[in-house]
Order: sequence, then structure tokens, then C-alpha cells
Amino acid sequence: APHSPGGAAVSLTGVTVPGRLRDVSLTAAGGEIVGLAGLQGAGHLAVLDAVCGRARPSSGSVRLPGGQAPRSARHAVTSGVAFVSGDRKGRGLMLDKALWENVTAVSWLGQGRGGFLPRRSRLVDRSCGHLERLRVRGDVRAGAGDLSGGNQQKVVLAKWLDAAPSVLALDDPTRGVDVGARAELHGIVRGLAAEGKVVLIASSDLAELVELCHRVVVFQHGRVVGSLAGGRLTEPALSLAMNAGFAAPAR
Repeated sequence: APHSPGGAAVSLTGVTVPGRLRDVSLTAAGGEIVGLAGLQGAGHLAVLDAVCGRARPSSGSVRLPGGQAPRSARHAVTSGVAFVSGDRKGRGLMLDKALWENVTAVSWLGQGRGGFLPRRSRLVDRSCGHLERLRVRGDVRAGAGDLSGGNQQKVVLAKWLDAAPSVLALDDPTRGVDVGARAELHGIVRGLAAEGKVVLIASSDLAELVELCHRVVVFQHGRVVGSLAGGRLTEPALSLAMNAGFAAPAR
């Protein structure tokens, strides 16, 4: 069961994004891990884009925990939204930069925390704290490109944790990592939800959604077709819902 869901929440009400979403409404509360599932182009990824300010609805509204709507990707970041991509090399990391530069990139460059020219030692110390918490194996001054895939993905997560988010939008967060790193990342996500953060996760790995989520919302053709939770949330049931939809209730 979710860890005391309530309080802060992300909500979509009647959201339409042309070509991607049609009249979608859903709510994810703090302490809850909500999965978003569907075949390619089903619309589940567009929900993450709407929450992260990268897709503007033509109708309906998106509300973040503070009550504001994300006007742009930058505004979403400053409003406490973290976007963790499984594409760590293309969208998550600066592979030629040191770990501390990656970890502090969002909070310093994106949010302006620490002033115009913060002390390097302060940024390094702050980065060390996050990397120790996430058990990243590597020197904070080493290049991000020198790490294993699992440790690289932890650095992506550390970068966003340094920005103190209230919402985590995860897109295939354990893509290409080994079993051990996957389990560690899942534990970290559960811990963040337990702290009261809102967690939205889209994943192409059905086992990941079943293992990690309190409930999974299923999309087809830009619409919500139903959701699965508790004992109903299994890989076969999720696969069937994504491909064939939900059976009508018996009369």
C-alpha cells in the first residue's frame, strides 16, 4: 500500500495535447508511485511531458503540488519537478564532466542555488553527500563517462535530488542497468515516495511497473482506459490491458 498518500499531489484534469492526449484526467498523491503504461504512442509518455512543462495542453489543466501549472520545462524544474530519463547518455549526463559538475548542474545552473559563483568545494561536498546516499562507486572528481551504467543512472538521480524536488517523473529509469543496480534504484524510489514525494513512472519493462508501483494507469490512443492495483496488478493483466483494453463489467 502507498505510504500515507495525501497532501501534495499532481493532477491532470481534462487534458488534451493535440495528437498525443485526449481528455485525460488523473491524480497522483504524495507517497504514491503511479505507473503509466501503454504501447508506443499510446499517450502515457505525453503525461510526463505535460507534467514537466514540455507539452502544452490545448485544453484542460495540469496542477503541481503548489497549485501552479508548469508553463515551461524551466518553470517545472523551479517548481519542484524532476525528470529522470533512462537515456542517461543523451539526456541525463554530461559524460565529459566530473561527477560533482553533473550532480550540481540542475540546482546551480537551472535553479541558481548557491549564488552566481559558488565555491567549488561547497559543490563538491554537496555532491559527495548525494553520491554516498545513493552508494555511487566512483571519485566525485572523476568523469561521468568512466562509470558503469548503473552508477551513471544513480548520478542522474542524484542530480535531481540535489534540486530538492517534490515530484519525480521517471522515464524508463532502469534501462540498460544490471539486476543489482536496478534493485538499488527501486529501493531509492520507494524511499523517496515514503518521504511524501509524488512519483510518476513510465516504463517499457512490465515487471518493473508491477514490482514498483502502487497502481498503474493504462493508456490507449491518447486516452486512459483503466488502471490496475493490488492483486489485479500482474504482468499478464497489464499486458492484456495495454494491447486489448479492459473488459466491460459483467451485467
